Amino acid sequence: MSKHWIPALAAVVANLAVAAPPYPFVPSQLDDSALEALFWDCDARTTKEVLPMADGVVCVMAADELKQRRFGGEFAALHAWWQAHKVEEHARRGAAEPVAASALDLNDPALQTP
Repeated sequence: MSKHWIPALAAVVANLAVAAPPYPFVPSQLDDSALEALFWDCDARTTKEVLPMADGVVCVMAADELKQRRFGGEFAALHAWWQAHKVEEHARRGAAEPVAASALDLNDPALQTP
């Protein structure tokens, strides 16, 4: 068996470690209204595009924090709430039209932690 893949794998892992983006905030530090707004911004945006990795990670972190904080970790409760409100929230964000790539501005002061 060839061991030529080992240096290639090591290079990929090294590049991933170096390329890890610094996140300007942590969703768990947002207040409830900002966390919910971020959740819906992410949800609306992902209906129209594939998110860059950094945005996707923040969106997943926000969804998980919302699930824990508002629904006691119960995915079924989060899902029922999402289904009941998604049409209104997407309309509020103009999700009927494609969402611009800059719709989730990670440098928005409203998303920054104190």
